[in-house]
Amino acid sequence: MRRSTQLGAWLTASIFTRRLRERFVHAVALDRLPRVRGAMQWAITFAFVSFAWIFFRAASLSDALHVVSLIPRGLHDLATTRSLRALAAQCGADASTAIAVFSIGVMEIVQWFQERGSVRTMLSAKPLWLRWGFYYAAMAWVLFFGKLEVAQFIYFQF
Repeated sequence: MRRSTQLGAWLTASIFTRRLRERFVHAVALDRLPRVRGAMQWAITFAFVSFAWIFFRAASLSDALHVVSLIPRGLHDLATTRSLRALAAQCGADASTAIAVFSIGVMEIVQWFQERGSVRTMLSAKPLWLRWGFYYAAMAWVLFFGKLEVAQFIYFQF
């Protein structure tokens, strides 16, 4: 199926299900909780995009379908795991994963502040020692934990 056909199918499905989705939102009172509704919309979009990436990254359709067949098992493992450390071990996470998750968290916090005003302006209002301490810490973080080797452009890998 061509991409334009797929996009057209998704848009058509979106148009035809609009009333059904709006009734559902009203039935569960999400129209009175716009932040919760926004979070749910974000999570659903993330899930669909992540699911689509399975097919984008797989070497073949059979590989993609194999990964899709493992999703229920992964969800079961996620639901029954009692410890974050055990879950990380199951996923093969190591120290670099923790560094990446922490870095993403810091970037999200900076983005949250950026939505409320310029971070540059906010930092310039702080004392010199604090501002430069932040700059040096950010630079040290990138130099110590950054992947600085030359890498092939991601789309050349397909």
